[in-house]
Amino acid sequence: MSAGAPLLTGRRLAWLGGAAVLVAVLVWVLAFSSLLGAKHIQVNGTSVLTKQAVTTAAGIGTGAPLLRLDTEAVARRIEQLPDVASATVNTRLPGTVTITVREREPVGFVVSGDGFMLVDKTGRQFRAVTAAPAGLPKFVIPSAPSNAQPGADATGQGVASVAAALSTKIRSQLTSINSQNPSSITLQLTDGRWVRWGSAELNAQKAALLPALLQQSGTVFDVSDPSLVYSH
Repeated sequence: MSAGAPLLTGRRLAWLGGAAVLVAVLVWVLAFSSLLGAKHIQVNGTSVLTKQAVTTAAGIGTGAPLLRLDTEAVARRIEQLPDVASATVNTRLPGTVTITVREREPVGFVVSGDGFMLVDKTGRQFRAVTAAPAGLPKFVIPSAPSNAQPGADATGQGVASVAAALSTKIRSQLTSINSQNPSSITLQLTDGRWVRWGSAELNAQKAALLPALLQQSGTVFDVSDPSLVYSH
């Protein structure tokens, strides 16, 4: 063996050792340190909610390493807010987290105790208000069991889906949407006329036919069968 071999081997070991240290430092910087951690949180899509409420629900600590941030878990925490229908979370190096929320939009309301609860298109009751909201119909439906999840009642879901299918203009002309079961839904207009809607099926077709039908004379308008609508 030549005299230079041990020296070469020593240099190689030193180089490998230095490379290992460098890799370890890079891993620490990228995955564990706050150098590439969350420094700026941007919140998009809020109207009713405050950005502070969203960031608090997100629970992202200042400097949390972005490469280890579980964005799906953060989104699930934000979606626990009653007003949030969905949330997405994205990261951008070196230190930005972008949260985009889609808030629930009310299509009606129910009476709840001394106040009212807003209801979205899925039938979920999501926000208490002290006054009946203008331009939205009251949902007159059977009370859900006390242990039921918000929006879990089939009748409530059916009524909400009907309200969601209607245009804003038609919804504003209603005082209530009434149903004791999902197959028998009626709409009460502010002028005393009413609409026999039937089941919560073919909602889009029924909603498209209703404006023209309401221009006809009569007090009762039947769209329960979209192929045979009539008034009397």
